[in-house]
Amino acid sequence: MGEDIEKTIVMNAGELQTASYGVCAFCGGAMALDEEAGQLRCSACGQEQSAPVELKPGVILGRYRLLKELGAGGMGSIFLCAPLDDANARLALKVIRTAAAADKVAISRFVREARVMGALDHPNIVHLVDAWSDRSIRVIVMEYVDGITLSKVVKDQYGIAMIDVIQLMRICVGAFSYAWEKLQLLHRDIKPSNIMIDKEGNVKILDFGIAKRLDAEESLALTAPGSTVGSPGFMSLEQFQDSRKAGVQSDIYSLGATIYFVLTGRPPFDGDNPLMVLDYMLKNDVVPVEQLRPDVPADLADLLGRMLARNAAERPQSWQELAAELETIYNANVQS
Repeated sequence: MGEDIEKTIVMNAGELQTASYGVCAFCGGAMALDEEAGQLRCSACGQEQSAPVELKPGVILGRYRLLKELGAGGMGSIFLCAPLDDANARLALKVIRTAAAADKVAISRFVREARVMGALDHPNIVHLVDAWSDRSIRVIVMEYVDGITLSKVVKDQYGIAMIDVIQLMRICVGAFSYAWEKLQLLHRDIKPSNIMIDKEGNVKILDFGIAKRLDAEESLALTAPGSTVGSPGFMSLEQFQDSRKAGVQSDIYSLGATIYFVLTGRPPFDGDNPLMVLDYMLKNDVVPVEQLRPDVPADLADLLGRMLARNAAERPQSWQELAAELETIYNANVQS
C-alpha cells in the first residue's frame, strides 16, 4: 500500500480505534486495546476483559446490547444490537471467534483492516461503526440493513427483471470501483449472500474487506473437504490456487459468478466440497448463461462469459472498463 493511501487511512479513520472498545464490566471505565498483550484492558482499573462465554439476546458486549441473533456460522454470529446510549438505534454486530484472534499479527491486521473499512464512505457499501479485538474474539459493528440478500431473492424465487439485473451490476461495479480507486481495496468474497437489497430497493454490499482471510484460513479452504471457510462457488481459479494472486480480475470473476447465480439459480461451478469445485473448474468450461436462460440479452451473455473466463487476462481488466461496457449494454436494453 502506497504512502498516499496510508495517509488517507490515517486521516479518514485515525479515530476509529480511539475509545471504541466498550466499557469495563467491573468499574465502567473505558476499555483500551493492549496491542502488546493482544487483549482488552480497562484504562481505569486495569481489569482484562474477554467476551461473555454465551452470547445471546440481552447480553452487553462492549457498548452494545445484543437484541436478536440474525445468523450464525462456524466462526461466529451476527446480532442485531442497540448502542447503550441510544436504545432506538439498530446496528449489526458481528462476532468472530477464532484461535487466530489471539495472535498479535492477526490483531494488528484486524485493526489495520478496520481502519481501512472506516475510510470507506459510499452509499452502496455497508459502513463500519466500531471494531475491536481481544484474546478470543473479533467484533465488527456495522450499519444494519433491513432487507434480503441476493441468495434469498433467488431461493424464494422473487425474480429480478433483466434490466434491473444490469442496473444491479452497474451499482456494484460503481461501489467496487470506488473502493479500488480510493484504497486499492479488494473485496475477495463477492457472493450473493454479501449483497443485499433493502426495503427501499437500495443495493448494499456487505463484508467489504472484513471478509479478507488470513493465509492459514485461506489455505484451509483449499485443503479441508467440507470446510465452510471461503466461498468456493464464487472464487476465481487463481484465487483458489493462491490467494496472493487475487486481484481486480478475481473480484470481477466473483461478481460475474454472482450475477450468473441470480440469473440461473446456481453458481458457475458447484460441488460437495472445495476440492470438488476446484476439480470441476480445472476440467470443465462454464455452461454459457444463455443455454440456461435464453432470454438473457446477447451482449450481457457475452460480457458474463468473459467475466467468467478461466484465464484472468481474458476478463475485463479494470472496474472502469467493465463500467463502460455495462453502460453501453444498459442503454441498448433500455431502448429495446
